[in-house]
Amino acid sequence: MLRAGMHPSTQASLHAWDIILYIYSILLIPTLLALLVGLNLVVWARERINYVFIFGMPSPLSISLALIFQRIRCPI
Repeated sequence: MLRAGMHPSTQASLHAWDIILYIYSILLIPTLLALLVGLNLVVWARERINYVFIFGMPSPLSISLALIFQRIRCPI
């Protein structure tokens, strides 16, 4: 099915091929990002990586939103 969709005659018969690809990319990129972040979290938890030590943050119980935004703010 994928092979048939990538055939030039199929693409020529669909007038909105560019729009279809744009919509799929809008849906694919956030989904792929969420899956990769989730995979990263699973690996870090399973391998018991000490992210508190790596990022120099206090214990997870004392993290506030203000501290998170302060850490990710780009210096100008």
